[in-house]
Amino acid sequence: MTKMFLKKLLICAVVFLIIVSSNNLVKAETNETQKEGNVNGVSDGVVISDTERNRLKELGYIDDYINNMTEEQYNATKEEAVLDTQVVTEFIKTTEYFEDENWVNEENPEVIDTEQEILTQAEFNEEVSELKENTQEILEDDSKAAQSIKQKALSNDSVSLFAVADDGGLASSTTGTNSNSNYKKLTITIKKLTSNTFLLTAKMDWKKVPANRLKDIISVAWDSTDDYNYILSSLYGTQVATGVNPWNGKKKVITYTYDRVNEANLWDVNKTGISLVQNLKDDWDVYEVQDIVQTMQVKLEKDTTWNTKWLNAGAVYMHQTKNVSFGVDSFSIGATGGTSGVDGSLEISFKAPEVKKSFDTQFKAYAQLRLKW
Repeated sequence: MTKMFLKKLLICAVVFLIIVSSNNLVKAETNETQKEGNVNGVSDGVVISDTERNRLKELGYIDDYINNMTEEQYNATKEEAVLDTQVVTEFIKTTEYFEDENWVNEENPEVIDTEQEILTQAEFNEEVSELKENTQEILEDDSKAAQSIKQKALSNDSVSLFAVADDGGLASSTTGTNSNSNYKKLTITIKKLTSNTFLLTAKMDWKKVPANRLKDIISVAWDSTDDYNYILSSLYGTQVATGVNPWNGKKKVITYTYDRVNEANLWDVNKTGISLVQNLKDDWDVYEVQDIVQTMQVKLEKDTTWNTKWLNAGAVYMHQTKNVSFGVDSFSIGATGGTSGVDGSLEISFKAPEVKKSFDTQFKAYAQLRLKW
């Protein structure tokens, strides 16, 4: 009896371990976060406490910039505090028109025209919310038709599932239309950190990803070129892509980082503004990209010899719709405004017409910070 009892006890223990191991494997397959690039909790001997990390976040610095701060960069923030803030967000819906109705079966379909519509925040939220609901229905649908769509989306020769889901649930794979819409919002933030130091941040948030994901440009610029000098070491950018496995709905997040040292060939730097070129993340493995958030920052120092009353700044974003090769020497960001503001004056200019034609219309957001009254 004792041997039989011990045998049963051993079997139960083995079964228990198998169940625990299975559960751990399941947990390992749930939502993941992955970092690409130089992302560390400690950099050059700088250990940042949670309290300090929260302070730096409130100042407006990008999370991964904080993670990778050098001692010099960190020491420069010790006397900083948020003295004033201006934040402006613009919301846009872009409709793309394709060469033929079979565009969903192409990796990067040919876009022949685009149409942009500026939305209010309420309109934007309502339309995006409806899109998310319909997309979730597709993910939860176990019908043969839905399974076929999911399987097709995983092919490298077709557009991402989340790029084609529209307010009807699916796009031209069922409707036969030659158009498709994407949704994004652009935010420019100005933070006054000392009497003469300012942090500019541009953020692009794709709420519905585009059909083509090639090389896009995100820029910040200011109109008083003689009054402000950029701090080169403050340049930093990130791209955070959320991928979803259409078969089980599980998510995986990948973060890419861009600094001026390791990715110098992706930055255009001049007295009128800063631009960063990013390859928009494409689908990978079994993950279809659902959301993309791009951020870039630059810190400015005011020249105290000038009696400047305003800091006028803006964010400019350009999305590439045709696969045309270009580099940072192919374009430049500039501002021609005066003390009244930069509204309408920011412009990304291109040297070659064929490169300019590969992008859609420039999307802009402007903010103005009053320095003196």
